[in-house]
Formats: sequence, structure tokens, C-alpha cells
Amino acid sequence: MLIILLITLLSIITPNWFLLIIAIPFVIILSYENILPFALSINGADIYFYDIMLIVIFYKIIMEKLSKNQEVIIYELYKAILYFISSLLVAIMIAYYNFGEKLFIPEIISYLRLLSQILVLFLTTESLKTAEDISIGSKSIDCIGYIIAGLIYLNIGLFRMGITIGEVQNSAQIVRYFGLIGDSTGFLLLFFIIRQILFKNIIGIVYFVGALFATGTRGCVVALLISLLLIAMYNYETILNKRTLLISIFTLLLSMFIFYFTDLGGMRTRFIETALWDSGSKQRLLTMKLGVQIFADNPVVGVGYTGFRFIAEKYEAEGKFRMGKGDFTKNYTATVSNQFLQVAADGGLLALFSFLWLMRIALLTLKSAKDHACADQKEFFEAGYLWLLTLLIGAQTACWMLPSSLISYLLWVILGSALASIKSAIPAPSRGLRQFPRIIYQMKST
Repeated sequence: MLIILLITLLSIITPNWFLLIIAIPFVIILSYENILPFALSINGADIYFYDIMLIVIFYKIIMEKLSKNQEVIIYELYKAILYFISSLLVAIMIAYYNFGEKLFIPEIISYLRLLSQILVLFLTTESLKTAEDISIGSKSIDCIGYIIAGLIYLNIGLFRMGITIGEVQNSAQIVRYFGLIGDSTGFLLLFFIIRQILFKNIIGIVYFVGALFATGTRGCVVALLISLLLIAMYNYETILNKRTLLISIFTLLLSMFIFYFTDLGGMRTRFIETALWDSGSKQRLLTMKLGVQIFADNPVVGVGYTGFRFIAEKYEAEGKFRMGKGDFTKNYTATVSNQFLQVAADGGLLALFSFLWLMRIALLTLKSAKDHACADQKEFFEAGYLWLLTLLIGAQTACWMLPSSLISYLLWVILGSALASIKSAIPAPSRGLRQFPRIIYQMKST
């Protein structure tokens, strides 16, 4: 309780932008490593300190607006989010009726934690008030990226000295390094690689690509190649007219080639060794097949948010994995291993359609932010746009819209920064007009 009070007090006196962009990601990383324990636990569902920090920031912003009678602008992105979270809430309520309280409690706690993370978008939008604030925020995110990649390199050096810090997967054939974040690190690093390519930073490209390969995540390499294709398509005229971007792309391909053949993170071994390939592919295919079966049995509203991991037991998941793969751990059914299928299994067609709509509006928001941003911020929002597109098209073996996911946290921060950029760039009288489609109307607190 003392720690909760201390965290609350520090959140009250610390600037919001610092909490959102620097402090909370750091607290999330500490929570990953169990260095900082959860604040509360209700029926096995954990509430973490960063959830409390987000609630405090929300309270601060609301109190500021009420005291100063400031305007609150309602964006179309907010509307899309409302549709999505409402569909998930409907799924949870129906799951309570179908499966009982044992499933309901952990689902509703996970849902509330998802809401607290989505709240990051609103909080970021309201905390970054000027173009200078947005610039500081984007540069702070870049610094965090360098730290995350640096922790992986530190991981490599310490492991070779017999010291293990963070997550290291060591088998007879390969050693994979994930730093302090875990196996989602690679998909997070994709944003920073895209950012460095657009920024035309040769050293940065090599630095982040090496960190990605050290994770040994094959899906990230596939996603990286898809992101490269998207960059080339999106910047076709720039590539033809300017050699700098072409040099950046060549540097990326060369560094990928070098890191692949040096087998950093066991990447080459994981691609060419049949046994390793079969093991990973069988596990994901069995998990996805289970997800399809659960979705087919609950097509309209699914089994509730994060309900897949609980319902999988009713489908004799352990027996199916032991028969099809030869072994079983609970990690195999922690998620469906595909974001679209995860949403479909958890929330049915209702949630899937609202998720697709949300992603469409998110992409349009990032594109609009790029068009209206200052010169030094355009590449930041373009990187966010291409990264989200890469996640949707290329990351078909990962789930990233989950509570405590740094991938989705970064996405909400980038989207919040995009809305803040739009708000600061468009004159106040025109913000509520329909010719600027990202905003519906504005209202004032009373």
C-alpha cells in the first residue's frame, strides 16, 4: 500500500508527457522482469503500477479542463475506439452468461487494463500541447528505442561472461536475446528500423537491425521485408529522385545479409534447420487451428476478451498439442498467435469488424498527421503509419493488442502524438468542420 501511495504522489507532481513517454514504459519493463511486482491481484488477474499511473494522469487532465473550462475535442478515432471496446464489453458480458464467473473476473480485469492502456492515446493528445512538446516526445521515443536495443547488446555481452539479465533462450543449437522486454521485442524494433530508414541514418539502421536479428524472431524478418516493400511503394518518387533513401535501403539489406550469415540470435539456424522450423510452425498452426475452432463455435461475439486462453482448456488443448507436436506448455495457448484471429476468437465478428474499422481510422489519422506536421516530425508519423501497416500485413504470427504490451502502448502514444499534431496545426475555428474528417465536433466542459 505504501508503494501505491508513493507511485500516486509521484504521478501527481511529475509532468504528464514525461510519465507517458518515459516513466510508464520503464515501469512496464520492470514489471516484465518482475522487478516491480503488481499492485493488486483479483482472482488471479493482476493490476500493475502503470495502470494506477495512467488513472492518475487521466484525473489530472480532467481536473485541469474542468477548472479552466477548456475545450475537449472528440475525434473520429475516439469514435472508432468506442465501437471496438464496446464490442469487447458485449463479448465479455455474454461470456459471463455462457461460461460463468470464473471466466468473467479475469476477463473484465484484462479489459479494464486494456482500457487504461487505450487511455494513453487521449492522455498523450492532451499532454502534448505544442509542436515543441511533440518534437520532444518523438525524440524521447527515439531514445527509448536506442535503450531497448542497447539492452539486447548488453544481454549478449553479459551472457558470454556467464551473466544472464533479462530473457535469454539458450538451447543446444541457438541462443536468442530479448533484453528486458521479452519475445515481442522484435516487432517493437520494427518501428525504430523504419524510422531510421526514413531518417536516412546508416548507423542507426545497422544498430537496430542487429538487435532485431539477436532476438532470432523469424516473423520479424518477414515483417521487415514487407515493411521495406511498403517503404519503397510509399516513397517511389523519392527513391528515383534522391539517392539517400536508396542508400538506406541498401544498408538495410546488406546488414540483414551479414547478420543472417553470422547467425546472430540463431536466425539462420532457425530458418534452415528442419526440426526447428517444424517445431515452431506446428505449435503456431495448432494454436491457430484451435482459435479457428473456438471462433467457429462462437462466431458472433466470441468468448470474451482474452477468453481464448481459458476456453482452450475446454477444447482439450493439451491433448491436441501432445498428439500433434509431442509436448505442451500453457504458453502455447496464451494467445492465438495472430492478431486478427485473436480478436475474432475473443469478440467474434462484431469485434473483428470494429477492429478493422479502428485500424482504418488509425492509418488515416497518421497520414493526416504527416500531412499537417512540421518538417522534422513528418518522418516520425510516416514511420508510425508504415509500422502499423506492417503489423497488419506482415506480423501474422503475433498478437500485439493486449494488456501490458509495449507494442500497443507505443502505438497509442504515436496515435496520441498524431492527434496532438493535428490539433496544434489546424486553427481552432476549423477543428469542428467536416472538411477535416478526423474530427467530428468539439464540446466544452461545464
